[in-house]
Amino acid sequence: NSKFQILTRSKNGSLRLSDQKTTLWEKKLLSRSLCGRFCPAETFVISMQENWFKTAIYVLDAFSGETLHVFVAGSGRWWPYSNCEFLSDEEFVVICEDCVVQLHVFNVKSGDLLSNLPLSDLLRDSCLAASPCKSLVAISSSDPKHGYELIQVRLPGDEESRRSKW
Repeated sequence: NSKFQILTRSKNGSLRLSDQKTTLWEKKLLSRSLCGRFCPAETFVISMQENWFKTAIYVLDAFSGETLHVFVAGSGRWWPYSNCEFLSDEEFVVICEDCVVQLHVFNVKSGDLLSNLPLSDLLRDSCLAASPCKSLVAISSSDPKHGYELIQVRLPGDEESRRSKW
């Protein structure tokens, strides 16, 4: 982050936030951390965790490491290799497979599912990336022309979203 702090996974699988000299906090969540991301304002951290039975996404306070929310896929599962990405300071996206492959948008403060967008079967083995400045999500696909699908997510607090008829 901008304070030269880094999220790492320790040998025992814990997620830890460190600066150049000390460990600021360490959290044992599940058996192993797959990824950790700061939101653009660096106030929240999302981390995807996995063990043999489930994959969960933890939302943590970036300063204290306190767990704010835990998201577990209902009857489906998160794509562990898709990562979870912030769309803004308070929303993140993740790909989930239930009966169909879906893109979920969650609010980190409330824990609410804001959007659930079904994706085509062509996106079944997808990875994703997000650009918080424009709320863009890129999802890899087998489309020979581009190799990805680009989606602009309209967030509830976005001025443009309130004026849009879409």
